[in-house]
Amino acid sequence: MISLMMLCYGFSLTQFAYACGFVFSKANSAHKAFPLINYFVLYSIPWILIGLFHESALAKKIILVISYAVSPFFTVDRGSIN
Repeated sequence: MISLMMLCYGFSLTQFAYACGFVFSKANSAHKAFPLINYFVLYSIPWILIGLFHESALAKKIILVISYAVSPFFTVDRGSIN
């Protein structure tokens, strides 16, 4: 289970880093903004959306799959709970 969690973490971290490459011109500014973007955008917003769509199982599953694919810390958080 740990190896699957780390594999998902690595995949989502790679996707996030690739996306950040288009936004920032310097790696230094990307490293400074990474914690803020990751926490507020990629970690908090999925929880808010899950709370809003808690009655719809399909919407919840879609939000979770997208969050697992693009948010490294969301993946580690959910993996460490299970």
